[in-house]
Amino acid sequence: MPKLPLSEPVSPIAALPPGSIVSLVGGGGKTSALFSLARRQDHPVIVTTTTKVGVNQIQAADIRLTPEAFLRDPERAVQRHVVWVSDLNGEPGGQKVSGLRLPDAEKIAAAVKNCGYSMIVEADGAHCSAIKAPADHEPVVPPQTDLVVACIGLSVLDRPADDSTVHRLPLFLKCTNAEPGAPIGADTILKLVRHPRGAFKGVPPGAEKILLLNQADNGPLVDRARSIGTEALTTGVDRVWITCLKRGAWIAELRNDTK
Repeated sequence: MPKLPLSEPVSPIAALPPGSIVSLVGGGGKTSALFSLARRQDHPVIVTTTTKVGVNQIQAADIRLTPEAFLRDPERAVQRHVVWVSDLNGEPGGQKVSGLRLPDAEKIAAAVKNCGYSMIVEADGAHCSAIKAPADHEPVVPPQTDLVVACIGLSVLDRPADDSTVHRLPLFLKCTNAEPGAPIGADTILKLVRHPRGAFKGVPPGAEKILLLNQADNGPLVDRARSIGTEALTTGVDRVWITCLKRGAWIAELRNDTK
């Protein structure tokens, strides 16, 4: 398989081995992370969702295909770097594209692995919130997933835990033992990361856990992200990515060197 020219600056941060299946969960910029991560790779990447995304958002892909068109001949279908695969009609009267059903996502993931591409799935919804706790039916993660990336936006730091900042507030409060309206601090984020029904709920056995701390918009926030990330690595997280995706910046990668 020929190497493709990178669409973003060359960096070892967030490089994916060919054949990787990645599921993005949480809040704080998953769709931006999906496309930015895809364009960092030097091999073709299939991007999709098992929830819903805006019709306008999928225009960031180089080409858009239905699952049927992709699965008929995966190698011939992928002639471009970033390929969106899903139902392309959108919801009747709406502005959302419906996600893949899990059986279809599994078929596409199998084809992706066979071809040596990668696949990145937006597997969770957050209604544009920077942080959330998942409901019983969330996230919808394909079982072949190799890496689960839990996204949290640093814009929530020091803001009150209420419906304006948190998606599924009652579940979030239950996971973090936070009081309604209490400021969200680093300890709150770490409790969400550690809780079995929190940021990494539903991770398939053997999958790598990566915490993506987005919205590191300035030096102090980068420092706070490094502190949160360093502590997260002691709680079972394998890697931490620190980003400012509105600038397309992948700032740092922290690793758990004990594994």
